[in-house]
Amino acid sequence: MNSDTKPVTPMPTPVPPPSDDLARLRPLDPQTWPGLAARVAEWAGRGGVVLRDAVWLLPFSALLPQARKAFAQRGGWSPRIETPATLAVQLGPRAVA
Repeated sequence: MNSDTKPVTPMPTPVPPPSDDLARLRPLDPQTWPGLAARVAEWAGRGGVVLRDAVWLLPFSALLPQARKAFAQRGGWSPRIETPATLAVQLGPRAVA
C-alpha cells in the first residue's frame, strides 16, 4: 500500500431485525389490512387521538384502497388515509416565496 491509498474499511456484519419485525415482513394475507386498521385505531385510542383528525400516511397509492376498505369495514370514524403525493394535492399549492 502506498501513501496515496486509504485502507479499505470492511463492510459491517448485517444485523437481523428483531423477531417482532420478522412478523411484519411476511406476505400480505386477508387479515393484514384489518389488523393494521385495528392497530392504528388502538394507537389513536391510547394517545387520545381522534381518528377523524388523524392522517395515516402510506408509501404507495396502490395501498390506499385496501387501507380505506379496512377502516370502512371497522365502522365509525377513520383517519385520513393518504400518500405524500395525495396529501400534497389535498393541501393545495405552495405559497410563492
